Amino acid sequence: SALASRQARQPSRSPPPARDLQEIRAAMALRQVTLASLCFASAAASGHAEGRPGGHSDCDSSDCQEPWPRSLRGKAPTSPATTPLGGGAWQRWEGAGITYHGPAYDVDVYCPASDDKPIGNACWRLDNDPDFKTDVLAPYCARADLIAFGHPADVECGECTEIRVQRLDGAYNTITVMTTDNPGSGGVTSSPELSTAGKEHLTQGTGKQLNDRLPFEWRKVS
Repeated sequence: SALASRQARQPSRSPPPARDLQEIRAAMALRQVTLASLCFASAAASGHAEGRPGGHSDCDSSDCQEPWPRSLRGKAPTSPATTPLGGGAWQRWEGAGITYHGPAYDVDVYCPASDDKPIGNACWRLDNDPDFKTDVLAPYCARADLIAFGHPADVECGECTEIRVQRLDGAYNTITVMTTDNPGSGGVTSSPELSTAGKEHLTQGTGKQLNDRLPFEWRKVS
């Protein structure tokens, strides 16, 4: 028949070369990354981010994953990730390793910065500084990298330290911590502490458990 004749004249299709398949897979992977970035930026722009009253994250699909756990951030960033400035040389902490304090140091306790979220603890004087929350705390809460609160080293209230813990594979888990309790001027920090979520992050890949103190290095950053 005519249909059978046309089908016989059509060339058979061979599978694409392996190189083309690799290019297709790479393009699909790039599309997923692009979708995640666009969705995360949309969540930040629309205000549907953690830390906003009644807010929620728009990143709920498998193509749209936020870059860091919400418990380690104050809110979704509105600008690209920033690198800590003024970092000095790394120093190894010689005392007890770092541990966690519990809910009192959670990011949500301080972020987003507002008058109804006091600093309290041994750094309560920061609540009397009219510029601290707008000029220091608010930008800190808006950072895109991992943040936490506590007292990991001998620095003053409102100052920040970058903490790193070496993993079994030789790489490091890092996080930036703002001191909101037990400042260095109050005496020796005998028990370095941060939020539970921050400690969970630092413990990953170390072979230790949440309750184990971790040896760490630190440096003051701005």
